[in-house]
Amino acid sequence: MNADLARRRAAVLKVTMVGVAAVSFPNSLITSALPEIARDFDARNSLIAWVSIAPAIAFSISMPMFGKLGDLYGHRRVFISGFAMSTILSLITAAAPNVGSLIVLRTAAQLCGTSTIPSSFAMLALLYAPDERPKIFGCLSAVLAVSPVMAIVFGGPVVQAIGWRWVFVFQSIPCAATVLIARPLLPETPTRRDVRFDVPGAVCLALALSGLLLAINRLDEWGTTHPVVIAAALTGALGLVALISVERRVAQPLLPLPLFRRRAFLAPIATMGLTQSGFVGSAPLTAFLMGQRFGYKTMGVALVSALRPGAFAVASAVADRCAARVGGRVVQFAGNATTVSSGLLGAFGVWHHSLPLVLLSVAASGFGVGLARPGVVTAVNNAVDAADVGLANGVNNMFGQIGSSVGTTILLAWIGSSTAAGGYAHAFPTTSVLGLLALSCGQLIEHRKSDRKLARR
Repeated sequence: MNADLARRRAAVLKVTMVGVAAVSFPNSLITSALPEIARDFDARNSLIAWVSIAPAIAFSISMPMFGKLGDLYGHRRVFISGFAMSTILSLITAAAPNVGSLIVLRTAAQLCGTSTIPSSFAMLALLYAPDERPKIFGCLSAVLAVSPVMAIVFGGPVVQAIGWRWVFVFQSIPCAATVLIARPLLPETPTRRDVRFDVPGAVCLALALSGLLLAINRLDEWGTTHPVVIAAALTGALGLVALISVERRVAQPLLPLPLFRRRAFLAPIATMGLTQSGFVGSAPLTAFLMGQRFGYKTMGVALVSALRPGAFAVASAVADRCAARVGGRVVQFAGNATTVSSGLLGAFGVWHHSLPLVLLSVAASGFGVGLARPGVVTAVNNAVDAADVGLANGVNNMFGQIGSSVGTTILLAWIGSSTAAGGYAHAFPTTSVLGLLALSCGQLIEHRKSDRKLARR
């Protein structure tokens, strides 16, 4: 490898790491500050929750679209434009005068920021060989996980002292820095001017996902007979049917349907969805458990919750070394098996009111997913041609977000509005069931034998 290529790869990795940190760090702070925001605006908790819900739905809808835009028009352009817009919108969000404007501006700012995630993975996939990707994707995943922890530890006390609006000001600083650093360092990526963006497919995908995710998200609180839930579910179903019909007819579809019939692609994205359903779904479960059963206050709940991404970051950083020694399939199995055990530990911790067992459960959940995630992301990128790596990463993120919504709905339905131990004791084993499904699906992933060579480099 020549020195110029080595410097360019190192520069791209550093820029993307700063970028994903800027995207992920404010989420935990905003979630922790929701009660304070509700008090400031004198708004209902159910309405304030949309400060977190709306960006999550928008994220899942947009990921394949932004990934495809990067494939067609250049990932460097999408990356820099996304952070430039996120900088401006974050500053405007800090001055939001009411709940409605806060939700809209927060969603737009976060959407611009997260639009860069598929391009981040795609640029690295284009620069690194398949057998080098587990290590690189592990580093990026570790940054995604550890930045919310740093936000809680260092930003939490500051925000608590000076107010929640400063979260958005703090978010704009690394976003602006990323733009300034990225412009001279990021190389141009290939473009495809001969292919048009599939607008009808994008519209149908937006209708399908927005309807289905809204129905899933509100199912537990509003029930199956609520008009909004019914209308959203119908919109999602009709949008899905329309999407399949459109993608079969257009010359250059947004989502090439044959891709979803390939095991090399379908197995990892399905594993991502199942893994996220238990991992993300158990996060609010743990928060409620610590507050209602163990009596922790907001900052204490946040610090306990930080164990999960902290363990995730550690496992992501070492996953490639483990895969190099024993193979990706074994690491995938070990990671998902650890998430299965985390649910059982949580259930025992609830029944015996054991804080150490609960803390061990939280850490095991993060460690297991962190161990398995780099292999999943690597498999997704290895399953497609270089021209489609942005789309592949977007679809992978989309499946992860869908799984997160489903898992959160299922697990919170177990506890409902009760503070009794029984609901929690049933919810935690449910995460083990989801982990078993992810374990089974993960064993279908096609891991390259060259993964083992990394340890000898």
